[in-house]
Amino acid sequence: MKKSIDLSRRNSALDITRIVALFSVISVHFFLNNGFYSEPMFGKRMLVMTVMRSAFMICVPLFIMLTGYLMSRKTLSRGYYHGIVKTLGIYLLASLACAVYKIVNFGYKPTWMIWGLFDYTTANYAWYIEMYIGLFLLIPFLNLAYNNLPSRKSKLVLLVTLIGLTSLPSIVNIYNFTVEGWWKTPYLSVEYRKFAPDWWTRIYPLTYYFLGAYLREFPLKLKQWQKLLCWFGCIVVFGLFNYYRSQYGFFAWSQYNDWQGMPNLVMTFFAFSFLSSIKTERWPNPVKRVLMVVSDLCLGGYLVSYIFDNLYYPVLAEIEPRMTHRLEWYVVIVPAVFLSSLALSGVLNLVYAGLARGGSALWAKIRPKRTTETASADNKDAVAVPVGAASSDNIDNIAVPVGAAVAGAADGGKSAASPMNTAGSNPANDRSSATGSNSAVGSYPMTDSNSADISMSAEAEKLVNNVPALPTLSIERLETERLILREFRESDAEDLYEYARDPEVGPNAGWKPHESLDESRGVVKNFIQSGEVWAIEDKASHKVIGSIGLHKRERECEPFDRELGYVLSRDYWGRGLMTEAAGRIVQYAFDNGMKTLLVSHFDGNDRSRRVIEKLGFSKVGHAADSYTRYDGKVLSETIYIRKSV
Repeated sequence: MKKSIDLSRRNSALDITRIVALFSVISVHFFLNNGFYSEPMFGKRMLVMTVMRSAFMICVPLFIMLTGYLMSRKTLSRGYYHGIVKTLGIYLLASLACAVYKIVNFGYKPTWMIWGLFDYTTANYAWYIEMYIGLFLLIPFLNLAYNNLPSRKSKLVLLVTLIGLTSLPSIVNIYNFTVEGWWKTPYLSVEYRKFAPDWWTRIYPLTYYFLGAYLREFPLKLKQWQKLLCWFGCIVVFGLFNYYRSQYGFFAWSQYNDWQGMPNLVMTFFAFSFLSSIKTERWPNPVKRVLMVVSDLCLGGYLVSYIFDNLYYPVLAEIEPRMTHRLEWYVVIVPAVFLSSLALSGVLNLVYAGLARGGSALWAKIRPKRTTETASADNKDAVAVPVGAASSDNIDNIAVPVGAAVAGAADGGKSAASPMNTAGSNPANDRSSATGSNSAVGSYPMTDSNSADISMSAEAEKLVNNVPALPTLSIERLETERLILREFRESDAEDLYEYARDPEVGPNAGWKPHESLDESRGVVKNFIQSGEVWAIEDKASHKVIGSIGLHKRERECEPFDRELGYVLSRDYWGRGLMTEAAGRIVQYAFDNGMKTLLVSHFDGNDRSRRVIEKLGFSKVGHAADSYTRYDGKVLSETIYIRKSV
């Protein structure tokens, strides 16, 4: 039975991004198929068409940036390679469709079509698949390099280096200053003077991949209208430049207006920043479902659009012999190719789904029986199949790598909950770099030398002996009326330091106030590695004002799936924000299969007690003198649990 998808939490902005990329591909092919490149650059119509062509050249870069955005946390494993199976399956089916069309209409030999599978010519637009296969194979290693860079600055250096190698030549190597009139009639300058090495321009997919990964971690901090203004401003400026470069000659297709060109890089940067930030959380589920389905059809639609280009454009040429007057037909023919391609892609996806089910059933019958443990080991790293740039089913469910938490740095603390063991040499006492994890009694072995006199309810005692397997967790973007809950980024360190250095915040959660920005940077890095902590971002100011986490603990002795922990900047106390954030996280936990959550607070922390009670947690125990704080003060805590209905 197919698992249902919770559309309420789906980031449909990424579906929109993929759909825009496909529509842009088909729009660029409008100029390829109607004689645009053989028409002299003269007149208003050619000016408009040149600007349009420039605008739609974001198509392939959008796909690659989306791949970087979605795949930047993937790691090397046997299961990772399962992720390309559907991409190859759709490629083969699309190639078959194109082969049938060519054999029937043009008399191509079937053997040519078979060989064309290997040089990616059976489907005329399959060069993208050839590129994507190599990129997919490199992704785990690209991620290893990128994610191990120590700071935002070092990641920027990587991006600047790649831009310098792949895009900079496109704007400095395009003039020949020895030709008279090179600036007035630049089309006369057909031989360019080289100022920058351009051998590496062919690796431009890596530039777009890393740019997508970077924007996932450090999104552009502009308002949506500002991003849109920058995007359309670039379209006008670069479109006019392309017209200027080609005026009175034919369109000059050169490196500055190709995929690796600096103009396309800048346009794609703003386009992706705008599209991927569209707020879709409150959109109706039927709309989200349509976007999800269309997004899933984009790869097949891209590959089979050749068929409909070949069918429709000859008809257009008969209807309108004048190339420049075909501009008005853009609003007819491009949507027609777009919808026809999606329809055929839908058929191919249904065929693929049937073949995949049949293949799985056959394999289940013939494969050797294996133990459950072996099967689990083989499948634990399975990933979704990328479609176009990455799987639409994988859009908002990208797992964050989980690393071991450092001592006491599990969740950024809590405005009211006490920390216990996260990791470190001394589970009960090590808080040297703590931001106040929300551990509680039961988070360290009961035989630990610092264990306390603990009294627990019969319900909690019963749960201790019947602990379920821990559900998986991913840091999905969540929203409330006033807050955004998202994964931490290295750029959040300054905001975290601003509240973590407050002497009224850390001690309430058992950790020492931060003494330097570098300390906060280290904590943010640990949050990212742990895969258990959300940043709490204020919608009004776009500042990170706290953190909240769901933490794994030692299952042998704990009566819960995850432990809730949180911390909030003192400037935002008393507004109900922590109740709002924690309520959303609790809902997320139960929606994702968790049965029991635990939370605690140190005695005397009434703010946290009120939050916990408002969330519907029930008191199950009290741990006297259970925790020794960094300053030597011994604290007691009260423990609560809440079970899903």
